[in-house]
Amino acid sequence: MKREETTSQDQLIAELNALRQQLSALEERLDESKTAKRATVDNEAVVSDVSDYIGQQRSILEAAPEAIIAVDNRGRIVLANEQAQTLFGYDRDELLEKTVEMLIPERFHETHIQHRLGYQANPITRLMRERRRLAGRRKDGTEIPLKIGLSFTHLPSGEVDPDSMGSDGRLAIAMIAEAEESEPYDAYDDPSMAAAGTLISTKLQPPRLTSDYIPRPRLFKRFDRQRSLTLVSAPAGYGKSTLMSSWLETLDCPTAWLSLDENDNDLAVFLSYFIAAIQTEFSNIGANTLTLLNSAELPPLQIIATSLINELNSIEGAYVLVLDDYHLIQNKRVHDLLTKILLHLPPGLHLVLASRVDPPLTLANLRARGQVREVRAHDLRFNQNETAGLVKKLLGAPVDLATAASLEERSEGWVTGLRLAVLSREYLGSRAPIPNDIHANNRFVTDYLMSSVLSLQRSDVQQWLLQSAILDRFSPKLCEAICLAGDDRLGTDLDGESFVDLVSRANLFVIPLDQHQEWFRFHHLFQGFLQSELRKQRTAAEISTLHARASEWLEKQGLLEEAFQHALNSGRELTAAQLIERNRLFLLNDDKWPTVERWLAKLPDDIEKRRPGLMLARAWVYFYQFALGAIPPLLQMIESAVEDEPDATSMTAEVDFFWGHHWYWLGESQRSLDKLSMALEHLPATYHQGRAEAEIFHALARHSLGQKEAVVQELRKTLHTDHLPDSIRFRLFGALIFIHILSSESNKAIQVTLQMRDVVARSGTAYIATWIPYLQALVHYGCNNLKAAAERFAKLVENRYAVHTRAAIDGLAGLALTHQALGQTDKANSVMSQLFEFALQLRDPSYASIARSFQARLWLLQGDLESAVRWQETAELEFDAGLMFYWLEVPRLTRCRVLIAQGTVASLQEAIELLTGHLQDSQTHHNVLRMIEISILLAVAYQKVDQTNKALDNLEIAVNLSRPASWIQPFVEVGPELVDLLRQSNNQGVAPDFIAQILTAYPEIAEPGTDVVESHLQVRSIQTELLEQLTYREREVLDLLAQDLSNQEIASSLTISPHTVKRHTASIYRKLDVKNRRQAVLKAESLGILHPR
Repeated sequence: MKREETTSQDQLIAELNALRQQLSALEERLDESKTAKRATVDNEAVVSDVSDYIGQQRSILEAAPEAIIAVDNRGRIVLANEQAQTLFGYDRDELLEKTVEMLIPERFHETHIQHRLGYQANPITRLMRERRRLAGRRKDGTEIPLKIGLSFTHLPSGEVDPDSMGSDGRLAIAMIAEAEESEPYDAYDDPSMAAAGTLISTKLQPPRLTSDYIPRPRLFKRFDRQRSLTLVSAPAGYGKSTLMSSWLETLDCPTAWLSLDENDNDLAVFLSYFIAAIQTEFSNIGANTLTLLNSAELPPLQIIATSLINELNSIEGAYVLVLDDYHLIQNKRVHDLLTKILLHLPPGLHLVLASRVDPPLTLANLRARGQVREVRAHDLRFNQNETAGLVKKLLGAPVDLATAASLEERSEGWVTGLRLAVLSREYLGSRAPIPNDIHANNRFVTDYLMSSVLSLQRSDVQQWLLQSAILDRFSPKLCEAICLAGDDRLGTDLDGESFVDLVSRANLFVIPLDQHQEWFRFHHLFQGFLQSELRKQRTAAEISTLHARASEWLEKQGLLEEAFQHALNSGRELTAAQLIERNRLFLLNDDKWPTVERWLAKLPDDIEKRRPGLMLARAWVYFYQFALGAIPPLLQMIESAVEDEPDATSMTAEVDFFWGHHWYWLGESQRSLDKLSMALEHLPATYHQGRAEAEIFHALARHSLGQKEAVVQELRKTLHTDHLPDSIRFRLFGALIFIHILSSESNKAIQVTLQMRDVVARSGTAYIATWIPYLQALVHYGCNNLKAAAERFAKLVENRYAVHTRAAIDGLAGLALTHQALGQTDKANSVMSQLFEFALQLRDPSYASIARSFQARLWLLQGDLESAVRWQETAELEFDAGLMFYWLEVPRLTRCRVLIAQGTVASLQEAIELLTGHLQDSQTHHNVLRMIEISILLAVAYQKVDQTNKALDNLEIAVNLSRPASWIQPFVEVGPELVDLLRQSNNQGVAPDFIAQILTAYPEIAEPGTDVVESHLQVRSIQTELLEQLTYREREVLDLLAQDLSNQEIASSLTISPHTVKRHTASIYRKLDVKNRRQAVLKAESLGILHPR
């Protein structure tokens, strides 16, 4: 079947190429006729021929057995044959003029657009057999594994629209077939992974069995799957990897493989590969743990281990994971992690460790419970029959038992020694005896055997072997890149393909790493020997050049991790620094700032401080770590050095962003807006992440300047833009939610979080997902929906190492406040301890200051005024400056709470003065949320100094600002002393329905006859339930129904079919329990799901 598919595609490409040549000839004829000013009839003949060409091309595409999609330079589908319509479930009209991303799962849109643009810039034919499995999306939303080949063609010049197709009229032709179920989509071949260089997919594949493989079923019994762990420990060359690979082929359960190397001596890197291996079989496992790895501060090992174990434990059924070459791991934290996993090993997992030495793991408990099966060197020794079988395969002729016994005795069954001995005999001549001077110990691979293998090669092959030895894995093209450059090109007819073919056929210890035989590696022992010889024959400068060549080639292929390592190995730190500079924006676009941080740590400080590109990379690391005070000194250094840089404009735009960000947090909104506007004007359009962050703070700065309505309208309009990159879409959602919360618009904030949740669920963006429960919890807490708040705060706290650091601090405070409001003092104190522990781990004095402030606030709520006053008298609040934003815990306000609670004339006067200033500042920045809180505190303070009128004035402000959002909890927190003021306001006719709601939040003083309150609470409950039932698309349709658009107009606006609109409206009617669109809009408005227009 595969051969037929390949032949079919080859024929199709050949026919298209023939048509291209025909077209070229036709266009030449047309040019000649124009030049010679021939008769009109001649031109018409040429045009007729061109039309025939188009018809032929379309006929070929329609007749092809595969699905065919033709895409123009804008990514629009201009042709789709019948097979494509059938495969994806669309009619032709539904496909034409739509962007091709409609046929791809949304989580891959951004990556595919980049991939598509890259292909259009450099189109080459890619046969289907050369591609891995990709993911497609049918009209009904289901995903399908696909095999895709690519080609390209041109339309005649007269058929080209230059504005849409490009001057050459080039079309990309995709030939698509559905993959078999046994060939699922391989997530690690996705450009978002491979292009970033973060994962090497060949490490996740077991080595292929060679033609001289000897089956060893007697050893398979040693891999007892009833045990939790199998340890295969033996020196190099005993066939550990081959044995495990062959054993896996006999199993009927899911199996995963990971080949480790020295670069995995980093906990985050090791875990990334560990999870990637698991995800080859269980794609939904590991997302939570991977999110932890992208935290500003790597969480404690116990947190990471617990997350990983819990995720592994969710896998049903038995499965096997092999960790090969574990002896290369020297990092204690990796050992500690694996020890924790082994002590709590999920019941379905059988772990196999292969190592040259016993790993430093705590195995005693497992041994005591009989959970470890160990395979040692004496188990792996080839016996006489296996030795005879291997020699027969190597020599192509049987060997007598005496010779086999002699070999087995001299080599002690060491398979690599056997192979080398026979190989040496082949090079010395087919009649030469197998050498007799092989020592009977495990070091008999001495200079004699190794040198015999190498010295008997052609001189050019020797040099290719030595130079390729710097590579931990190699491909034909990579070998060419390092061996066919400069003087090394002279005197050889070798190329990469012929070299790899030669050493593979000669069994020179070459191990294929993938099924396509694109990547290979040398046996570690042979590679070590070659590297030793290379150092003898080449100077350090020459070896450095080899590494530099490898780095350059790998970077061009997008294999950045390997490219960076070779740049370091070259000893050319400047080369490594330049690699970071060239690729930092790409990595940051992919949220790979921890990779940037890790690479920067490997460079000397003096290089970083001399290069503005590296300093900007460091500034982004600080930005994501919320280390705000560390950024301005960097900016000053960058500004003095950026002028001479070739990309000075975009670098200056980044600096402008960071200054705008800095001024925003200091409360200088106009200054912030000016810088952010300049940044957005000059930041490259391809730098999605940077532009997205700039858009957030640009919107927030405008909100602070009183431009809320315009900002919200523009954000909503942008969010409805088709094919907006996810990295931008998520952050614009965030900006919109921030503004609604700051404006005390709880219902609108919840609506947007639900829209955001739906999009995130489709994209799988774990970091963004962690924000959603936090933002929802803030709203639920403020509205006194304490149970809902507790659930969401608890979810945030569980993932506190994965979310933004300041949000995590705030989430811990929010959970403690919620427990306290529910009367769960012990739980509140327990969370307080977690907050202290977390803040201290961050090693940032500002977070410790917030934790101590919140402890004083909790003391107040628990009646311990003495302890709170002690904090207030010694508190240092220099870290608490600038905007108060929407954070639940603000130390300067807690100070005012304590001063009010003290109740002295002096403390009350001080509190009033401080709060008055804070209120003016909040009004200036249009922070309604903070204005409510401060006005409530002022009301209490004025009441205590017998200034009742001022107290009632401030309370009225707070009530009127809180009423639209039912923002109740700030009133409740200050305690029953506010009740009399609330009753007086109620008597004066100030929002009696809302004041009744507030009063019922004090159970001990709730007044009888508060039906309005019960009614409101019931409405809020229904509203929350319906909001969570309606999907994101249904909420979009409902919003357009409210605009009185027809089904056709809604379909056009959302780029869906009228039939789909009809299906969504039917679902909306059912969920709202209504019969038509007018009833749906009215009910949604009455429940606050829609705002009256």
